[in-house]
Amino acid sequence: LATAFYAETLRVERTALGSDHRDLAITLQHIGQIHRQRGELDISLGYFKEALRIERLNLGDSSPVVARLLNKMGNVYLAKADVMNMMKCFAEAIRIFEQCGENNDGGLEISGYNFYCLSITNPECAAAA
Repeated sequence: LATAFYAETLRVERTALGSDHRDLAITLQHIGQIHRQRGELDISLGYFKEALRIERLNLGDSSPVVARLLNKMGNVYLAKADVMNMMKCFAEAIRIFEQCGENNDGGLEISGYNFYCLSITNPECAAAA
């Protein structure tokens, strides 16, 4: 039922705001998250990729918002056992988080664990993690 409501929201937003508006990216992320929770990983990635395109267009490549999306995509690739794409997403997300100085309220999350903050607060433990 939620996907039906989000699909209608997406249709209205595309019509009213165009295909590159940030509000559209937020809706796409919500839909992607629903599909991820259902285990529909390829569908989830499609929504996350479109949201990433919009966020990069509006915010550039150095925004924490972009890093969080890459982090979500990395976790989907992890669930798919696609190690190469997972590492690409995580590596780019880490680079952006470091560039932005985000550590206490953000950082890389892998399967629910925040590893970037660990590397900032306790570097000797991060390598073991």
